Amino acid sequence: MIKHLSILQVTGSVTAGAAAAWFGQVLPLVLVVFFLPAPFTMSPPAGAQAAVGFAVSLALGALLVTAISMFILVGTLILMTPSGARAVIGLTADFFTGTLLPLPLMPDALQSAMSFLPFRYVFDVPARIYSGHIAGMDALYSIGLQTLWVVLLVALGMLALRHVLRRTVIQGG
Repeated sequence: MIKHLSILQVTGSVTAGAAAAWFGQVLPLVLVVFFLPAPFTMSPPAGAQAAVGFAVSLALGALLVTAISMFILVGTLILMTPSGARAVIGLTADFFTGTLLPLPLMPDALQSAMSFLPFRYVFDVPARIYSGHIAGMDALYSIGLQTLWVVLLVALGMLALRHVLRRTVIQGG
């Protein structure tokens, strides 16, 4: 028996899994940080505008993580093992999102180069909107770029996945 999966079924499954994992990691951390004693506690957003911008940017960041995860799926289908794709994309994403070293602490030349990549829009931009370092029109511009990256990476991921699924043969029972 052959079961055909649509691109939307696969994309929906990856989206749900990646978003759940991302929110499962981020939300508990954010909640814990609010209850730490001073000076380690997290202060509230810089204002109502920052809070709304942060919520939108955080949701777009989760979608961006999901879009990047699609490339892990594509790499897994090509390599027939998830370890290689996970290692390469995971390490790249950890470095360029600022998880290993905060982006403001990196050399200026590297920061400039990284501003053209989608990774800083995962954690750095939402955090800066929250803190008020990016505000007003700059925040709207950053959210617009986040949206552009989400649309672009989802489209590229779906094209790549569609191409790879055409050549994929699964045997077994």
